[in-house]
Amino acid sequence: MERLLLPLLAGLVLAVSDELEYMRMDYWDSFASRMNAAGYRLSERHISVSAAFFSVLVNCGNNLSFRQNSAFRKKSDKRDA
Repeated sequence: MERLLLPLLAGLVLAVSDELEYMRMDYWDSFASRMNAAGYRLSERHISVSAAFFSVLVNCGNNLSFRQNSAFRKKSDKRDA
């Protein structure tokens, strides 16, 4: 039984990693660049912030426009502290 499961699990791991790579390239890279350019510094925030943004991005599409209002960024920075 183990001989049958190992190739199946290996194939599953490869499929999941390929899907994650696709999601990163198709959704995340350009979005994270735009957010960082707007001053949100996603790499410095808690992982849950990035996860929430990623969820909205995937569910709503990658044509989201975010305000580059400095007052808005300052408020969100205070909540992360």
